[in-house]
Amino acid sequence: MIVTEDAVWGDLVLAEGLRVTATVRGPGSGPVAGADVDYFDLSTGTEIYTPRDNTDDAGQVTVVVPAGSYRFVVTPPAGSGLAVQEVNPLVVDA
Repeated sequence: MIVTEDAVWGDLVLAEGLRVTATVRGPGSGPVAGADVDYFDLSTGTEIYTPRDNTDDAGQVTVVVPAGSYRFVVTPPAGSGLAVQEVNPLVVDA
């Protein structure tokens, strides 16, 4: 969709979410900075949009996702020599 003039979208209802915090570590338990984390809904295969989902210098990342079951994929930074890791299923529940 391309919006070319002012538009009124009406009410938008956001789903409730739960905060998920992870620490990504490499060999020797050192933090992995700059890793990308992605969540895929197991029932639909759809990736859940999680802004600012790269690890910080301490290897930590915090995102908010709705309750559910996910395939959690961690992609290390390019050139790190580390392999992509996956947790399946990752269950997020209150």
